[in-house]
Amino acid sequence: MLSFLFCWACQSGQQQAPTLPTGQWHELLANYDAADWEKRGDFEVKPEQGELILANNGQQQGGWLVHKAMLQDFRLETEFRADPLVNGGIALRMQQPPPVYEVNLLNDADQQNPTGSIVDLARAKWLDSLDTRNWNQLAVEVKGDHLVVWINGEKVCETHDRKSTSGHLALEGPKQGGEVRLRQLRLMPLEPVEVVGPSLEERALAHQAPLVPLFDGSSFEGWEKVGQAKWSIEDSVLHGYSGKEGGFLATRQSYGDFYLKLKFKIAFEDNSGIFIRRPPAEAVNPNTSLECNIYDFNGLAHPYSTGSIVGYARAFRGLVDYDEWNEMEIFALGDHVVLRINGRKSAEAHVAAAHQHEGQICLQAGIKVFDPEKGPSDIYFKDILLKDLSQLK
Repeated sequence: MLSFLFCWACQSGQQQAPTLPTGQWHELLANYDAADWEKRGDFEVKPEQGELILANNGQQQGGWLVHKAMLQDFRLETEFRADPLVNGGIALRMQQPPPVYEVNLLNDADQQNPTGSIVDLARAKWLDSLDTRNWNQLAVEVKGDHLVVWINGEKVCETHDRKSTSGHLALEGPKQGGEVRLRQLRLMPLEPVEVVGPSLEERALAHQAPLVPLFDGSSFEGWEKVGQAKWSIEDSVLHGYSGKEGGFLATRQSYGDFYLKLKFKIAFEDNSGIFIRRPPAEAVNPNTSLECNIYDFNGLAHPYSTGSIVGYARAFRGLVDYDEWNEMEIFALGDHVVLRINGRKSAEAHVAAAHQHEGQICLQAGIKVFDPEKGPSDIYFKDILLKDLSQLK
C-alpha cells in the first residue's frame, strides 16, 4: 500500500514545477525529461526511441510516474499497448494515491473496469475489436466537472464529478508483472471552466414541480399496451409477462425533460427496461428511444447491464438485489441523461440530437434475447412517479 503525499508546485527546496501554457499541445515523451517527472513506488521506467515503457519484473509492487505540472482542465492524447491482463492506468488531477480519477488500461471482459473506464465512476463500453497488444489510441478530456474518454475514436464513457478539481497527470507502474508502453503522449491545458451551481441530479430533485404518480395502482389509465406481452395488476403492482414475443406498456402522454422514479423487481437474468422519449406510433427500440436497461446476463461481460443507457453508457455489474425491490431513477434534461440504481449513479451520457425529443415512457416485458432459447421473463413495477422538468433550464 502506497500512502505518500505530493504537490511539487508548493514544496520548498524542490525544482520548480514545469509550466504548460494553455491552448497549445505539449509533447511529454518525444524528448522525455526525467526532471519533469517524479517516480514513486517500485517499478521500472524505460524511455526508448520516443516510447516510454513502464514495467514490473513480477517481484515489484508498482507505483506512479507523476508529471510535476499542476493541471486543471486539459485534453490528453496518447497511444498505448500492454501485455495481456497487465494492470496499468493513467491518473487525472491526482493529488495523492489512490487517485480519484484513473483511466484504466487493463483489458479484461470479466472485470468491472475494462480499458477506458474511469475506475469505479464510469464503466467503459466493451470494445470487441480492442487488442491492447497492438497500438491503440486513447483520448481524455477534462473540463470542469465533465470527464470523457475515447478509445480509437469511439467515446467509451463519461461522467460529471467534482471530487478533484486540479492535480497531476500520473502514469501507473504495473502492479503485477508485465509492461505498458506509451508513445505520442501529448497534453493541451485548456482555459479552466468554472463549475458553479448544483449538479443535474440536485437541480432536478430540488425543482419545485411536484412528483406525480403515473400509475394509480388499480388501473391502466394513462397507459397503452404495445406488443404481445401480458400485463396485470395486483396489490398496486404492475406485472409484465413477456411470453415468446415480448411487449411494452407505454404512457399515452409524451415527456422530454423529466425526473422519473420507480421500483422494480426481477429474477436474475430476466429481461426488462425503461424506454424513454419514444415517438408515438414508432417501433420501440434503441434507435427511436433511449433504453435504460434492466437485464443482467452472462456475468461481467454483459454489454449493457442493469442501469446502463444502451448505446451510450455501461453500468457496473451487481447493482441489483434480486430478493428485494430496487429503485431506478432517470434524470433527463436536453442532451444530458443520468441513471441511478438504488441511489448509486449507474450511467451518464450526453446523447445525440436523435434522442433529444419528447416521447412516451415505455415499460418493457422483454424476452431473454441473449438466452439461446430466447425464453420469456417476468417484471414487476410499482411506485412510478414523475416530475416534469420542462421549466428547468
